[in-house]
Amino acid sequence: MNKYKWILTLMVIVSWATIPFLGWRNIKRFSPAAVFMSGFILVESHFAKKWKWWIILQKLHSKLTVESPFIFGPFMAGSLWLLTLSYGNIFFYLSLNAIVDGIFIYPFNALFTRLGIFKQGRLKKYQLWLLFLAKSMIMYGIQHWMESFRKTNLHRSSVN
Repeated sequence: MNKYKWILTLMVIVSWATIPFLGWRNIKRFSPAAVFMSGFILVESHFAKKWKWWIILQKLHSKLTVESPFIFGPFMAGSLWLLTLSYGNIFFYLSLNAIVDGIFIYPFNALFTRLGIFKQGRLKKYQLWLLFLAKSMIMYGIQHWMESFRKTNLHRSSVN
C-alpha cells in the first residue's frame, strides 16, 4: 500500500474511532441525516468530477469513488459530531460549521494538495466554503424534519 492509501485509510479509521464517544442515543438520532447527506455528496461528486470543481489525485481502492474516504470518513463522523454538539441552536450550528469548513478548505486543503491527494479545481475556495455551508443547512433541515416527524408519530401513537 502506498503512502497515499495509508493516509486516506488512517483518515477514515481515526474519524470512525471518535464515533463511540458520541453515545448510542446520539448516533441513532443523527445517523439518518448524516447518511442522507453522504449519499447526496456521492451524487454531487459525479457532477464535481465532470465540472472539475476539485481534482482528487489518489483513490483508496479502484472500486470506490475518489471522494469515498472523505465522505465516509471525516464528513460522516464530523456531521455526527456537529449535530450532536449543536443541534437545536441553528446559529451555533452554522457558526461551528463555518469554522470547521474553513479549517478544511484552507489549511487541510493546502496539506492534501502538498501531499498529492487532491487539488483545487475550477471552484474557488470561497465558493467551496459556501457550498459546504449550504450542504450543512440542508443537513440541519433534514434533521429538523426528521425530529418533527418523530414527534408527530409519537403524538399519534400516544393518542391511539
